[in-house]
Amino acid sequence: MEEACKKLIGEYDFRNFCKFNVKDGITNYVRKIMEVEVKTLDETDDGFTMCELTIVGRAFLWHQIRSIFSVLFLVGKGKELVEVVDELLNIEKNPRKPQYNMSSDAPLCLYDADFGGEYEWIYEAECHEDNLTSLQQLWAEHSIKSNTVTLPWCDLSPPLLMQSEWLVEDRNPKVLMERQGGCK
Repeated sequence: MEEACKKLIGEYDFRNFCKFNVKDGITNYVRKIMEVEVKTLDETDDGFTMCELTIVGRAFLWHQIRSIFSVLFLVGKGKELVEVVDELLNIEKNPRKPQYNMSSDAPLCLYDADFGGEYEWIYEAECHEDNLTSLQQLWAEHSIKSNTVTLPWCDLSPPLLMQSEWLVEDRNPKVLMERQGGCK
């Protein structure tokens, strides 16, 4: 995934890494990505390894990040070669986006926007407290539910241990570049 991330850095036509938004009349799919980094936050043997993907760019297309994550995730799982990024960025050779599912939006978080010092973010403590309270309640609810599982984790079959499968649902056995493309 780290090698595939490096291939995304630069100014490219990202039409194969987004969802087309025809109603807004977008015809320019060129965007610049300055940094892409994937790192492991905590590594475990129980299927719950947490990773972080950081993408820094000037502007993004509709569902561009979810599409990029889907492709990187397929590379990370060994279902795609690193070179698939080069293929998808080569618009002359591959003018039609292959059909693939976008990743879930659940783990996505926009955590910073820099407008060159022109604007100053105003943070209200009360809003942060409300957000943290809601997240703590959700965590407690799901923690209670997960602790009520009666079977030991080691007795589960390996597919159940792949906790990340829901992030990108992809049951298509074909590699991306063999799938039928969409519209130009």
